[in-house]
Amino acid sequence: MKIGRPPDPIWQHYFVEKENGKKHGRCRYCGALKKNGKPSGKLLKHLTVLICALVFQKTYKFHCGRLLLKNQLQDAFEIALARVFFVCALSFMLADAPLFRKLLALVAPTFKVPSRHKLRGELLK
Repeated sequence: MKIGRPPDPIWQHYFVEKENGKKHGRCRYCGALKKNGKPSGKLLKHLTVLICALVFQKTYKFHCGRLLLKNQLQDAFEIALARVFFVCALSFMLADAPLFRKLLALVAPTFKVPSRHKLRGELLK
């Protein structure tokens, strides 16, 4: 069992190559080698330019200066929405209302609105 910090998710896009004890990344999409790859430096910059950016943008988004997987953003959105419903004492039936869903689609088009059952159940536990 490995101990320590888990690897950055950005390494999914690179093959790891080691040379003289240093970790390098070879891009899975174009084959470019990034020496001494740091997740927030050369590796991230490479994925945000040219052809590799197309693949990268489908998987990642920036949120409050942090790089997050899109499913992490979806989870954060769902929890925040559940808190709004709970703190403001809103009816959970509002989550299934077509007008409410249209409003959220305009405000946050990339997010999927959870059902009222998910909002009142598993998200508030």
